[in-house]
Amino acid sequence: MNHINSAKVNMMPVFKYECFEDPLPNPNSKKIKYKNMKLSQNRFNEKKLPVFDSMFQISYNKNICTTSTVQNFMSLYNRVNKLQKDYTPLHLAIEMGNFHLIQFLLRLPTINVNTFTGTGFTGLHMAIKSENVTIVKYLCEYSDIDLEATSNCVGTPLIYATLISTPIILKTLIDYGADVNKTFTADCLNSLMLAIHNHKNEHSWILAESGICPLHTDVKKWNALHYAAIFKASTELLKKLIEIGCDQNGITREGMTPLHHAVISGSIDSVQILVMKADIHITDENGLTALHYAAYQGHWEIVKILLAAGSRPNKKTNSKVTPLHFAAKHDRFLVVEELLKCYVDVNAVTMQCNTPLHYAACNGNEKMVEVLLKHGADPNIPNKDNDLPIHLACLRGAIDAVKLLCLNTSNMDCRNKNNMSPLHNAILSTNEKLIKFLLNKNKCSIDTDLFSVALRSGNIHIIKIIIDRTNESILKDEVFWFKIIGFTGSLEIIKLFVKRVQPPISVISSLVGYATHLGHCDIARFLLEYVRTWDDLLDGEGNTALYYAIHKNDTELVRLLIEKGSNVNHINDAGITLLQFASKNANTEIVKLLLKNWTTCYSSNNETIL
Repeated sequence: MNHINSAKVNMMPVFKYECFEDPLPNPNSKKIKYKNMKLSQNRFNEKKLPVFDSMFQISYNKNICTTSTVQNFMSLYNRVNKLQKDYTPLHLAIEMGNFHLIQFLLRLPTINVNTFTGTGFTGLHMAIKSENVTIVKYLCEYSDIDLEATSNCVGTPLIYATLISTPIILKTLIDYGADVNKTFTADCLNSLMLAIHNHKNEHSWILAESGICPLHTDVKKWNALHYAAIFKASTELLKKLIEIGCDQNGITREGMTPLHHAVISGSIDSVQILVMKADIHITDENGLTALHYAAYQGHWEIVKILLAAGSRPNKKTNSKVTPLHFAAKHDRFLVVEELLKCYVDVNAVTMQCNTPLHYAACNGNEKMVEVLLKHGADPNIPNKDNDLPIHLACLRGAIDAVKLLCLNTSNMDCRNKNNMSPLHNAILSTNEKLIKFLLNKNKCSIDTDLFSVALRSGNIHIIKIIIDRTNESILKDEVFWFKIIGFTGSLEIIKLFVKRVQPPISVISSLVGYATHLGHCDIARFLLEYVRTWDDLLDGEGNTALYYAIHKNDTELVRLLIEKGSNVNHINDAGITLLQFASKNANTEIVKLLLKNWTTCYSSNNETIL
């Protein structure tokens, strides 16, 4: 409505209060009458065109207000009305703040005080927006005013005043009979809930003392106390809400009480007030008490208050999780210390059979692991995946936590459901210091499973550590060399193994073919140096290593294979010659190499096959 404000600046010097005969009302001359009259929806939504030009011209005092003044007002109104649908002269007068003009217009029979603008405002809504207490009071005293006229945009005048206006205007509306229990929006929030939600403490206090229904809940079953707890309302307001009858044990759709909300917000003062009479053992839909939430959030002071009030530290959720599990999982060390002062079950297991020590080890929290072990945590309890806490600590790469667990773990070679030992998990963590520590600590034997994990990690430094500690019998295994090529595809890693032991001569041709087939042409070229006698091995489609070298367009590898004795005249199971395949790939260098070594061959019917 910027167009109105700019027009208002131009009109104000013209419209003086003395332009109209009606004097200001004397509040001492008569008692204020409270109007509770309700208009029907048809009445205040009725569209009436403001036919008042002639009457206005007749009624104004020509000795005080000139014709030009009237024309200026009408000109401004006509401009505004074109821009905003259903905008009446009364709306304009209220927005201009001209009290005498408002008095005059309300005496005209064609003016409907409850008419809505196109944007959903009545005159009272506009007066509230302008924070003009005098106009608000005058409109509230008007006989036809509807104090509950509800805008689709901003609700009733009381709701609107709660959201944007001053406490004085809110109190004025309440004094004149506005319904404080009216709700707004599909969520069914009343004015008190809105005030608390928007951190309007004075408004909230006025509404709490207005006789508002304390048992009202919104669509989520929150009452005013739930809002006060979650939005950290003042302790005075919290006590007031309890005093007027808000249910301290009211349960939301999720099963949460105001105490749950106070804990989540971290308001120590609110918790101290609510634990006096609220039921601290109520659980939400997931089985969490207020203590579970305090442990999860890390509010150790609140944990202390709840424990002192009698909250149960071993209470389990629907998933069998205790407050100690939450604290350990989320690194809430101070909370863990408070819980361990009680008779808490340090080895309680969840539905997945995880203990608090599992969570502490998974986080690699050395300090947490240490304090749990000191209070009797058992490091030899496996979870459903058969993981011990040390498995999880190794996977995290937490060497300090692993060192603590090693002192108490009985079986360091325990395998989980994936057949992984703690050392396997340490390799996946890529922590070289941890791997060396475990190898030295437990004198683990290096087997092909361990090598498989190391090769999959692709970490050359870790692979080197393991190679140096491996028996040569494993390194000479033929199948093992295929794993090296398949898992790593790294020439650098192949060279590490070759430095320790040469690849088995019996399968060297197969290794070259396997590397070429996988596209590791650099490995194939390197391994060709160790070939003494070449043997063209065929795959399931009758293709040789030379075929795949041509397929990868590796001219150097093709040349080396031909030099080693690979058959350039070979025909695969599909009847395609190597020359035909090379021609299809359009690599002229390879075609020249093949032609240079080509021997014309004939089919059974003496037709030349190229």
